[in-house]
Amino acid sequence: MARMFIDGFESGELPGAFDSYVLSGSYPAVTSAEAKSGTYSLVVQGPNAHVTKNFASRSFIYFKMDIWPVHDGVYDIYLLEFTLGGVPQISIDILHTGKLEVKRGSFIGTIIATSDKVIIHDTWNRLEGKIVIDNTNGQIELRLNGTTVINFKGDTQALGSNTIDGINVGQQTLLGSYPCYVDNFILDDAEWIGQGLIQALVPVGEGAATEWTPTEGYENYECTAFVPPSETEFINTNETDKLDLYTARNLVAPVSSIRCVQVQAITKAVGGPVPTHVQLALRTNDTNYLSGEKTPGLLPTVVSQIWQTNPDTLAAWKESEINGMEIGIKAVA
Repeated sequence: MARMFIDGFESGELPGAFDSYVLSGSYPAVTSAEAKSGTYSLVVQGPNAHVTKNFASRSFIYFKMDIWPVHDGVYDIYLLEFTLGGVPQISIDILHTGKLEVKRGSFIGTIIATSDKVIIHDTWNRLEGKIVIDNTNGQIELRLNGTTVINFKGDTQALGSNTIDGINVGQQTLLGSYPCYVDNFILDDAEWIGQGLIQALVPVGEGAATEWTPTEGYENYECTAFVPPSETEFINTNETDKLDLYTARNLVAPVSSIRCVQVQAITKAVGGPVPTHVQLALRTNDTNYLSGEKTPGLLPTVVSQIWQTNPDTLAAWKESEINGMEIGIKAVA
């Protein structure tokens, strides 16, 4: 099992943990109007309004998302595009009748499957999928609240290649659509994801290292704990090998199992800083663990790292380990 990406939209602003977004009017947006868990969710509504996550090219992927489709009875909801080089290979929409529909290519592409089961509008539903791209042995299996509603096998290739390298939540086309709330979005490259919620554990205190400089009048951890993030309160450094760590909020019980930890930060390079990269940090059982190097952009850039298991024990995370860990960031050359 390998979690590739998670986002519960608890940063309170776009793009969350996604790489980028395209606005059309007021959409997409992070909102507190509805949330499956936590405080926030993403709301998408066309035309040409979406958030994008890119990943290494692959032929198959699993996804899971909690969705609240708003009932209209006139407009479809254009929900997902699995893309190669930004161009859709497979698209998934919710028809105004409530049925799920899969198209090869974009939302104006070839219909290859439609569900018999109707999704329930104006409430939370769990939508999961397995996407395999192949011009002969492709597969699109969709599960709604744990029940398989589409299992298409055949040609799922629209672009002459059996790979995808990105996903859009929302659409790139110019079709009118009704809103859909999205929460607890997860990608995996090995297995079905199942039920689960994402909890945001924001910093609540100083950790074992305090080596960055905070905005005057604030403690280091306070600068990193704003939701949504602040553009005027932050930590900074112009020296390499400087580490900042923070204690974080405890998990909200009950917790039956923990599938991964994702450390996430918004970074920005100002001027010509001496450190040109950062590493995300996790401290557990009195030992520090660092991600690979991440490159801050000239504009605010989201960086993240997933630890599927506890790097100290190499076993599944325990609730006590999560509640005792520290998270942070290190500046490197």
